[in-house]
Amino acid sequence: MVVNASGTQVQLQPKVVVALMMTYGLEADDHHSQYGAIGSGDAYVFQDGTITKGTWSKADNKAALTLTDAAGKPLALNAGQRWFVALPDASHLTYQ
Repeated sequence: MVVNASGTQVQLQPKVVVALMMTYGLEADDHHSQYGAIGSGDAYVFQDGTITKGTWSKADNKAALTLTDAAGKPLALNAGQRWFVALPDASHLTYQ
């Protein structure tokens, strides 16, 4: 459960959750996270009670993040609130 940080204790209810598998490490100070957000990796899109496995890609810092399905076609995300999470690999992803 993710709770709204505004103090209202209203649970966030995103219509779409996207889990992106990215390399992970710590900055030189050992306190700040660093994700490999340039390149590509696996993506899991949760919406409408289904899971779609695809691929994310981002060519450089100025490029938009793209999501494609197994056939290489763009993945459509439903309108509404969306939640993106970065994980180092799919072993950290659990769902029911």
